[in-house]
Amino acid sequence: MNIVEALNVALPEIPEQRKKRPLEMDPRLVAREHVMEGVPIVRVLVPEAHEYYNLPPHLWNLLQLFNGERDYEEIAELYTAQYGIAATGDWVRDFATQNAEASFWFWTPLEKSARLREEQAAKHRAQAQKKSNNLAEIAFPAWDPDKALTWIHDEFPFIFTYQFLLVSLGMFGFAAYVAISRWGEIGRDNLEFYNFTDKSGIDILWFWILIFCISVIHEFCHGLACKHTGGESHSMGFLLIYLSPAFYCETSEAWVYGRKWQRIATAAAGVWSSLIIYSIASFLWWGTASSSGVHRAAYMVMLASGILPVVINLNPLIKLDGYYIFTEMLDISELKENSTGYVMNWIKRNVFRLPVEVPYVAWRRRLLYVPYTVASGVYSYGLLFFVVTFVYNIFHRYSAQWAFVPATVLALLVFKSRILACWKFMKLFYLDKRDFVKAWLTPARYLALTVAGLVILFAPVWRETVEGRFFLEPARRAAVRVGVPGTLAETYADEGQTVSAGMPLLRLRNVDLESEAAGIAADLKTAGAHAIRAQLRYADYATAEHRRRELSEVDHAVQGKLAHLTVTSPITGIVVTPRVHDLLGSYLLPGTEVLEIADLSILQALIYVPEPDMAKIRVGTAAALRPDGLSASTFGEVAFLATSSSDLEKGLIPPEAYKGIKGSRYYIVRVPVVNGEGRLRDGMTGSAKIFVRRQSLAGFAWRGIRDFVWRKLW
Repeated sequence: MNIVEALNVALPEIPEQRKKRPLEMDPRLVAREHVMEGVPIVRVLVPEAHEYYNLPPHLWNLLQLFNGERDYEEIAELYTAQYGIAATGDWVRDFATQNAEASFWFWTPLEKSARLREEQAAKHRAQAQKKSNNLAEIAFPAWDPDKALTWIHDEFPFIFTYQFLLVSLGMFGFAAYVAISRWGEIGRDNLEFYNFTDKSGIDILWFWILIFCISVIHEFCHGLACKHTGGESHSMGFLLIYLSPAFYCETSEAWVYGRKWQRIATAAAGVWSSLIIYSIASFLWWGTASSSGVHRAAYMVMLASGILPVVINLNPLIKLDGYYIFTEMLDISELKENSTGYVMNWIKRNVFRLPVEVPYVAWRRRLLYVPYTVASGVYSYGLLFFVVTFVYNIFHRYSAQWAFVPATVLALLVFKSRILACWKFMKLFYLDKRDFVKAWLTPARYLALTVAGLVILFAPVWRETVEGRFFLEPARRAAVRVGVPGTLAETYADEGQTVSAGMPLLRLRNVDLESEAAGIAADLKTAGAHAIRAQLRYADYATAEHRRRELSEVDHAVQGKLAHLTVTSPITGIVVTPRVHDLLGSYLLPGTEVLEIADLSILQALIYVPEPDMAKIRVGTAAALRPDGLSASTFGEVAFLATSSSDLEKGLIPPEAYKGIKGSRYYIVRVPVVNGEGRLRDGMTGSAKIFVRRQSLAGFAWRGIRDFVWRKLW
């Protein structure tokens, strides 16, 4: 700090005494007439400040009369004489006063120095507040690309020809064919490419190199399109949009020099270049061997430049390329600001009854403003929430207990401006309604509200629930097995058929067993005849009778085996085995399971409950079950609590997307359910709520705080 700066800081400020000269229009202004929303406007560019203003033609005519010598009365007289419109000095003064801070005035070096000193402190405070309050968009200018853009524009003029347009469209068509034909792998890999949780340091480095190169080309093409309209681009650099890295190129002059379709082309040029890069990479990936380095590199370029980046850029809900294309197509400037301002003021005026002015908007425009504001707000806040959640998941890999600290700090930084805006609104609402509330809030009403608040806060009327996923299985299930060997000859039941206990299901054939049974039956008949003859002759009767009894026992055993050739149902239920008829002609060994019978009159829900919630559940606790495919709920009571944890049924709960998050252990809770109407089926899945004790709101809050403290600081 030199002596001048030290004195400037240490000494009190002395107001400058200077004579103000009349305002003068900057002679370097560039103006073009446009038509916006059916209304003619003059778009005025300030080259030095890289800013532009939209002025009605009559105000542009008035601005040109400010030459630094005429006073307001002289300007009014000259304006009336030239354009035939009556004007007064007060009207000219109002215009000059309202636009005193605009950039289209000419200032001498001395005047600039004085204005700079007057505005420096306020400007620094405003910039500091903007940077601290708004993380939606942070720019870091890097360099002036105008010379490079001029050289490229002059050396490669074919880029702006119809022939190049047709070639590009052909390339896009081929890339679309490749993407559709190989969508199974390309679609999945587009999401995996942007998943940082399982990438190594080298992978992340190559990712950012690719993104950097493609983004530079993307922004250069914006600048080239701006240059083709006759404008210039003097700023290019790094940008954070909701803390997501991006690049930018200043192209505001295209909105002054260019016509409507030229402005649209300027906004679309970046996406167009990304699609060209994607098309070239698709051709190389499609035509090279899968083991080559070119094949792999081309595929990485496809993922970095292709579908997901293009979709994000063309999204009109935030101020990227798609937003500017969308607003130009609709011929509506500042759509996001105007729609948000209209909707918020309407809510403040009609819902909260605040004294704010709602700008007039035609009913057709409202049909756009309202859904756009809602969709844009949901998308923007969802994007902010995603960023915070993503940071939490990254830190969770390193410290599961303290990952909430950086995530909370980031959330406060990201949402700081929104929190402050909400606080200002609440303050305004309080100040506006304070007198009314004081008049309405008599002592009796105050006491009644206090009592009601205490009841709501401390009365144990709120039912605490434990939620979990479940699947249904029959309470009774029987496996039907073959008792004797044989070939399956007939089936009498198939999948889904209801059978009763003892009903024949299958019939087997066993020729050896049947022949043995026939032989034993003949021998038994002969032995019986011998026994009768011996009894009549009183000769050797004991031996004959013993033989008959032996054969009778063998015949009984063989007949039992023959009976097992017909397989019957052990219980009443439904056949749940598919394609039983496929076994016809198969030779089955004893013990082979051929089908399964399930009794669906009573099912049981196997609810997977996280480990921390198991202490709240008791046998006999009521539970509500809602299968995913049904709208109505089914009720039951807990009949069994598992004593050890179990693995989750596959597909019951989606797998955790981030490897750094370790899922909880689960315990099975069984709840029998009567299937009276027959709507429930074996294998159905759904969500369950187990109703535990009732608590107050204060109890919920205290328990949450206590568990948090004990879990982190035990």
